[in-house]
Amino acid sequence: MKRNERSYLELYKVTKAYPTQSGPVAVVEDFNLHVQRGELLSIIGHSGCGKSTVLSMIAGLTPLTDGGIVLDGREIDGAGPDRGVVFQSPCLLPWLSAFENVMLGVRQVYPHASRAEQRQIASYYLHLVGLGGALDASPRQLSAGMQQRVGIARAFALQPKLLLLDEPFGMLDSLTRLELQEVLLDLWSKYAITAVLITHDVDEALLLSDRVVMMTSGPRARVGDILDVRLSRPRKRGQLLEDPQYYALRERLIGFLAAETAAQPRQSDAA
Repeated sequence: MKRNERSYLELYKVTKAYPTQSGPVAVVEDFNLHVQRGELLSIIGHSGCGKSTVLSMIAGLTPLTDGGIVLDGREIDGAGPDRGVVFQSPCLLPWLSAFENVMLGVRQVYPHASRAEQRQIASYYLHLVGLGGALDASPRQLSAGMQQRVGIARAFALQPKLLLLDEPFGMLDSLTRLELQEVLLDLWSKYAITAVLITHDVDEALLLSDRVVMMTSGPRARVGDILDVRLSRPRKRGQLLEDPQYYALRERLIGFLAAETAAQPRQSDAA
């Protein structure tokens, strides 16, 4: 990735405020960020700092109060299939099979493809995430991890300009989480898709990311610092644990989060 390339995704002075009885309160304020094409970038911060709000604004699901977001030279104005979103919950339609859930997006993105071509695309991506034998299974027949695999397959099947992941493994057990991190890394490496990941997990951020954006605690949260993760790819967790640089990066992230915690007033002080 060349840092002198034009930014593929740009957030300029993005602000989101909500009305309250005492006046508007900015959850996120003057949030500035540049993401390069093909980069996998994580945003990390304490719960409630506005990470998911930022992602929702990029997805076009939450309107901005101020500022602007530009993707591939065009300002974002509402949701669109050029952005694939994977939420913490898979958000599958329970009355449809895994295959049919993926087909919903495929039909929208490939309206002129034949029915056979659309089915081939949906099947291809479900096979990629390891669900080739569960195409006809309903969500209730799938484990939480398998349901999230369907969500990942659905997002990649859109072939979006930007992949947005909102703590996609946060509800999974540790083993399943590790497995799906590997699935995501493999798919991202294969397609070199630009991706923004929201996470609260320091180790997950370092395993997956090219850079980690550290958000200050809200309200009025913004970019506090950005960490370049100069660890070689492809990455395997076992290899990272043997790399001294990994622990230096981890210490820096944890140090930032600890400093943000210390900077917050205690409830007794705020009373």
